[in-house]
Amino acid sequence: LGVGAAASVFVAIVAGAGVALWQAQVARQQRDAAYHQQRRAEATNEFMNLLLDSIGPDGKPLTLVELLDRGVGLLEKSAGIDESLVGSLLFDVSRRYATIGQSNRELELLDRAIASARKLDDWPLLAASQCAAALTLLSRDGRAARDRFSEADSVSKRPPGLPAGAETMCARARAHMQQAEGDTEQAIATLRASLQKQRGAPVELTGLLIPLATELGDLYFKTDRIADALEISAQALAMYDRSGRGGTMGRVIAAMNYAAILARSGEVNAAAEAQRQAIQIARGFDREGGLSPGFAGHLGTSLLRLAQYDEALNLFKDSLQSARATGNKRFEALSQLMLGKVLVKLGRFDQAEQRLAGAEELLAINRAANARLLRELVLTRADLLLSSGRPREAAIVAAGVLDELGYPQQRAAPGVSSALYVAARVALANGDGVQAEQFASDSLIAATAIARDPRRSADVGQARILRAKAKLMQGIEGAARADAEAGVIALDAGFGADHPETRQARALLAELTTASDRHDSRSEAK
Repeated sequence: LGVGAAASVFVAIVAGAGVALWQAQVARQQRDAAYHQQRRAEATNEFMNLLLDSIGPDGKPLTLVELLDRGVGLLEKSAGIDESLVGSLLFDVSRRYATIGQSNRELELLDRAIASARKLDDWPLLAASQCAAALTLLSRDGRAARDRFSEADSVSKRPPGLPAGAETMCARARAHMQQAEGDTEQAIATLRASLQKQRGAPVELTGLLIPLATELGDLYFKTDRIADALEISAQALAMYDRSGRGGTMGRVIAAMNYAAILARSGEVNAAAEAQRQAIQIARGFDREGGLSPGFAGHLGTSLLRLAQYDEALNLFKDSLQSARATGNKRFEALSQLMLGKVLVKLGRFDQAEQRLAGAEELLAINRAANARLLRELVLTRADLLLSSGRPREAAIVAAGVLDELGYPQQRAAPGVSSALYVAARVALANGDGVQAEQFASDSLIAATAIARDPRRSADVGQARILRAKAKLMQGIEGAARADAEAGVIALDAGFGADHPETRQARALLAELTTASDRHDSRSEAK
């Protein structure tokens, strides 16, 4: 017993010493991290001073891209900057290139930051850089993105854990990976947890909260949780304003995102006006630079819905050119898809199919991550078939999309509203008033659920008018007139009074009103 007791005391002493050594190691790591952050702040300050002293040729102000390129040049020379911190600054500059959609340049700087991190065993920088690279690569090379994230995830487990900035970047990468694998709800949970953690930190860092809120809003948008998307996007805008970032490019991008969500809720005219204002502000940052593919795509999408096809076509061409020049495969695919949509509306069907094929080739690289866009592409093909006089073929294509979405069992799944709208148009073209009414009714329910205000939603208005036409086809004129009245109000608010569909809806309402008046006159005469 005595030996056992002595052994227990010895074990306790060793264990206590181990705990003390571990605590001392953690304290040293925390002290080293604080010292590194101080040096990094000093280096950043020095870098910004050097950059702000730069002027362009003939004393002209530098454009945003020129300023970033000049900054990279300064880092390459390490002029007055500690070489051990150049990697961190390269990472910071890469985020600015990411903001303006220059993916190739962003990845180039990230790879250089990664090389520096490996050389200096700066594992937080390595994790943050690999997570950022994974985010960008996901749309063009899913396997490469997963490999990048896997390394980041591995090194992030080293004690005492990642600093807040790297942790946030990797939470964003994890959420995108989860979404790409088809688990959007888990991706939402990941972002919400990270957002909650940062909000609960002793010092709330707005610069970390904003991208989390923005990407959470994007996932809400993609799952048709429009009320949630508008709320979190409004919070992001408020964060910019509260933190003194109201005059930044990031604030402009957040405003564009909010406008896109507004358009999805059916308020397309208001969204386009907000997008034009945001673009005007953005041009003030870089008067000589071209419009970023994201900005052009957002406005172009609204203009397409507003039937301003020529301007939309030019915007998507510019967006495609910019995306190709900067290596942004996601925006290249989106631009090709949207060009196909516009060309269908212009009746240039062969050209439209070429664009759709180009978009499909890019989107098929990662079908799981791009499932929503691929469905939209298929629906555009149905629209092409319908517009080119092949409604029966269009019906087969539209039915395939509805089956994929689980309709009719799933009537509120993301994307169902758009698919039902196309299916209702196709059924009308095929003379099936009963089926058209069913599709239009279900589309109306889905569009109403998405809308911020159904009376201001063009989507609600379109579904109302389709149902009115379907009822008229069946001879149900009274109910058709009620739908037409509500449809005109919603289209007038969502699209504007001069939109072709609004004018057509008014003509339909006038026709139904006249028919109703004639019927009343005959009844009175009898």
